[in-house]
Amino acid sequence: DDHEVECQVIGIFQAKEQKYIVLLPKNSSDGEGWLFRFYQEKGDNPRLENIEDSHEYEFAAAVFEHLMNNVHYEEEEQA
Repeated sequence: DDHEVECQVIGIFQAKEQKYIVLLPKNSSDGEGWLFRFYQEKGDNPRLENIEDSHEYEFAAAVFEHLMNNVHYEEEEQA
């Protein structure tokens, strides 16, 4: 809706040939992140794009969840 929200970057990752970014609004009370397509050419500002296709969104969300579960697992192994 074109209003600015201050967010924390949770992660940027690539799935297939597309990069994605997960943001968490700083004033979020539910802990839900936002998932967008992510573009950044060398020297340019980053650009975010909504994911309109539900299959693509579900795929990207599943990849991110898998990545986060593996990071958590690796942290436990190192402890």
